[in-house]
Amino acid sequence: MNAEQLDLAQQLKNEVEKPEPLTPSAANELARKGLATPLPASNKLAELQAIASQTQQKSKMEQWASLSGYSYQEIGIVKMAELYYSMNWGWTVPQSVLMAYHCAKYDYKVDPAEGHVYMTPAGKIGTSLEGLKIKAEHKGTKFGHPKFEEVTRPWPVGKILQVRGQDKIKRDATMEQDQGVKCTLMINDEPMEYTAWASEWMVGTNPNWVEKMPHMLRVRAEMHCIKFATGTGVSEELVDSLPSEPVKQEVKAPKETPFVR
Repeated sequence: MNAEQLDLAQQLKNEVEKPEPLTPSAANELARKGLATPLPASNKLAELQAIASQTQQKSKMEQWASLSGYSYQEIGIVKMAELYYSMNWGWTVPQSVLMAYHCAKYDYKVDPAEGHVYMTPAGKIGTSLEGLKIKAEHKGTKFGHPKFEEVTRPWPVGKILQVRGQDKIKRDATMEQDQGVKCTLMINDEPMEYTAWASEWMVGTNPNWVEKMPHMLRVRAEMHCIKFATGTGVSEELVDSLPSEPVKQEVKAPKETPFVR
C-alpha cells in the first residue's frame, strides 16, 4: 500500500467513525423545538469510497504496466515470487522466493499451478510424480512405460497403523496381509524396480491413502524407481500433504476396507 492509499484509508476510517447524522425528519423536529437546526446530508463518505476505488484500480494497472513481458523469463524471479505468494503457493514471502528460484532452476518447466511442486508443512519444496519426471527429463533422463504388479507378504509383527474413519476418530488397525505394488520401469535403457508396501508407506490420516491405497502405492513405487535411479528428489521431505494446505477435507471411510481391527 503506497502513501496515497494509506492517506485514503485513514480518511475513510475517520469518516466511518463519525457519529451518524440525523435523519431529515428528526433534524426538522429538533429544529422546530429550537434544539437544533436541520443539517444537510454529507456525501463525503461516498466521495472517498469512489476515490479509493479509482486509486486501487490505478495501482493494479501500474502493476501490469511494470511487466516487460508475459513469459517466465521476462517476468523475472521476483515477480514470479509475488505471483506464487498471491496464489498461496508459498505461504510466506521467503517460501515464495524459494519456490521461484527452484522453478527457475528447471526453466519453469515445473509449475506449482500444475501441481508439479508445492510447499510442505515443514517449509520445504515437495515434488509430485509428474514434477519428478519433468525434473529428471530436464537432466536428460529417458523413461519407458511402467509395469505394475500387486504383491502380498505377511503383515509385520507388531506393526500398527492409525486410520481415521468417517467419524474422524483415529483407531489402531492392522491388515491380514501386507499389500504392496511392485513397479518395474526402464530408465535410460536400464530396468529399475521398487516395491511400495502399505506397512511402510500407508498414511492412515490421509483420505487418499484410506480410499485409494492401490493407486497411492503405484505412485509411491514409480516415484522411488525414479528417485533411486536418478538421484532426483531422493532426499526430499517424506510427506503426503497437498500444496494447497491448509485445506480441510472431509475424510470418508471406504465401503470396503482391508483393515482388521
